[in-house]
Amino acid sequence: MKPIPILLAAFFAAHFLTATTARAAAVTAEGLYQAQTEVADKTEPTRVVAVREALGLALVKLTGDGAAAAQPAAREILENALLYVQQFSYRQSEEEAAAPAAAPRLILHVRFDPVTLTEDMRAAGLSLWSKERPSILIWLLAERDRRRFVAGSETTPEWIEALQKRAAARGIGLILPLMDLQDSGATQTADLWGGVAAPVRAASRRYNPDIILTGNASLSPGGMWESTWVAYTDEAVPWVWTTESPLPELALEEGLDTLVDALARKYISDGALTRFELSVTNVASAARYAKLLRYLQSLSAVTDLDVVEVREDRVTLSLTAHGGDRAVAQAIGLGRVIRRPTIGTPLNLYEMLP
Repeated sequence: MKPIPILLAAFFAAHFLTATTARAAAVTAEGLYQAQTEVADKTEPTRVVAVREALGLALVKLTGDGAAAAQPAAREILENALLYVQQFSYRQSEEEAAAPAAAPRLILHVRFDPVTLTEDMRAAGLSLWSKERPSILIWLLAERDRRRFVAGSETTPEWIEALQKRAAARGIGLILPLMDLQDSGATQTADLWGGVAAPVRAASRRYNPDIILTGNASLSPGGMWESTWVAYTDEAVPWVWTTESPLPELALEEGLDTLVDALARKYISDGALTRFELSVTNVASAARYAKLLRYLQSLSAVTDLDVVEVREDRVTLSLTAHGGDRAVAQAIGLGRVIRRPTIGTPLNLYEMLP
């Protein structure tokens, strides 16, 4: 991979939300404590090795770190992988089902105990990425025979499948544009390919994503597939990086990996338990009050919540959370339930959205 600019450096499959075309907000990752791997047979020695491999894949999703299994802090956890198994099962691979004459292939699916694994990961010093993660809209472009077009499931199905599998393996969700008449009228290939921010943001608005990602793939004269990536976030300047590989799918996977690594660094904070107070205004009914409590209790960083005061339409709460108020603020920023009224508002003062 080519060097990443300093702006970036600072910075779904069966068990997770895979690519979708619905209007988006932040997504809640599912299946983070599950993984699957191919095995040769159902014997116990084979299963022991496979369970450890599956746990390594789960650690990647849980930490947001593509190299999580190689971290020294993960060594003891991986060595005791069998202790975390909650359930496992075997199934025939889809490829074998489609071609019965092929050599037998089995997939081992493992579900790990979330409570024990989380506790031991925190004790080992491994950072956990909360299950509240940014939604990512991807405009993928291809160049073939000197023609540029938006890639999709009809034009480049193998590219889309590769991205979907990689997204699931990294614990994030992708949104694919519908490419209907509205999208076709709002997008110009030259703008997407050239990373022209204003029209790209305008064309993406209907999907309401947290992150807009554009990527292009073209075959260089030297026979390498090259991709240029631009990520539009809440920051003023987009992130830009490049990838290259002899295969287009590998170049696309590497591009997505680079983004996810950067997002994990951006959103993961110190996991120490901290107690703090938070106030929310515009809580004007019992239904909204109940909705607020359910929402805050659903945040993965929050371990305890108490109501301190209710006065008119303002509710003050005391929360205990891993990463404290900043971790909760990051999760709230990805949601669509409460928000800080203005940029200059104190960190722990919010208003409930209509």
